[in-house]
Amino acid sequence: QMRYEIFSGELRVALISFGAGAWKLAARERFIGWDEAQRRRNLQFVINNARFLVLPWIQSKGLASKILSLVARQLPHHWQQRYGYRPVLLETFVETPRHRGTCYKAANWVHVGQTT
Repeated sequence: QMRYEIFSGELRVALISFGAGAWKLAARERFIGWDEAQRRRNLQFVINNARFLVLPWIQSKGLASKILSLVARQLPHHWQQRYGYRPVLLETFVETPRHRGTCYKAANWVHVGQTT
């Protein structure tokens, strides 16, 4: 796992964590185009954004997508340092209809499908 606390000066504004990719995810497998053997061989290179919270009292337009963009650039370096290999894909799950995933869209993450 990799966890980040995001600060603006001395003020904590967000928390975000990453861990192992989902074991099986049909939409992801179709998007990547890999078969079962390729999935087993390469799943370690998929990292899941397990939790992302901008603290509720923080009001800053575009902050969430900015954090996602910055972390997506830095995470592969940090993961390499900690685990000895570099991830090539980040994934997440958005709890719909409660959330729309707007910050992920704004950070150029690609919607690949729904889970059931």
